[in-house]
Amino acid sequence: MEFYSYLWLREDGTPFYVGKGSGKRAFIRHGKFYPPKDKSLILVLPRATEAEAFATEIELIANWGRKDIGTGCLHNHTDGGENPPKRQKGTFKWSEEQKLKLSEVRIGKPILKARGLKRSEETKEKMRKPRSYKWTLSEETKQAQSLAATAREAKKKAQGIHCGQVFGYTHTDEAKQKISAAKKGKPSWNKGVPTSEDTRALLSLRRKGRPWSETRRKKQEEKKNAKLQRNSEPQPDHDIAGNGGSVKNS
Repeated sequence: MEFYSYLWLREDGTPFYVGKGSGKRAFIRHGKFYPPKDKSLILVLPRATEAEAFATEIELIANWGRKDIGTGCLHNHTDGGENPPKRQKGTFKWSEEQKLKLSEVRIGKPILKARGLKRSEETKEKMRKPRSYKWTLSEETKQAQSLAATAREAKKKAQGIHCGQVFGYTHTDEAKQKISAAKKGKPSWNKGVPTSEDTRALLSLRRKGRPWSETRRKKQEEKKNAKLQRNSEPQPDHDIAGNGGSVKNS
């Protein structure tokens, strides 16, 4: 079967698309049109030549009519017989009759915002108000998600897949050494970037009232003890000339 005409049928038996093709043309997608999932709804009409297949396509479209111009039930946008079809981006142009019919169909229907939709003041006021509800997960759902995530990460760990520092996973000593070697000599991404006063105030507000961890408490105590020790050590006397020698009283 080299050339044929074909019809894509609805469940009730009426066609919604007519075409001409060869090979697998009748069973594949054409732009935004998809063939029926049930292959028995694809009717193929073999023809001896390509010209006969085109003639059959034109005849079928004329018999069933097109939806875009209001003459029938087909989704075709041309009367058929094109080789290749002219329904291509940038080449197809609506006729004045088609434009008029589309305009009549869409009059009074809402249009997308991108096409100039104007919302009423009442709708705008409703959109400005905050939501009266707060969507949250139930404790049961949280527990189920936690268990599922823990099992998933445990499975990855058993397979030897690095999962990151989540759900109790820790890097091996070898991995830690590699990470350390890769980062040595490289400054932090935020080094030298000044923090704004607003950000500092926000960070301070978030940290107020939060208890210190034991690690942070120990570091703070070590800093405090080191500062006290430096202050308690006797400071060497310097001569007035600044030569580093001690002043001797005569």
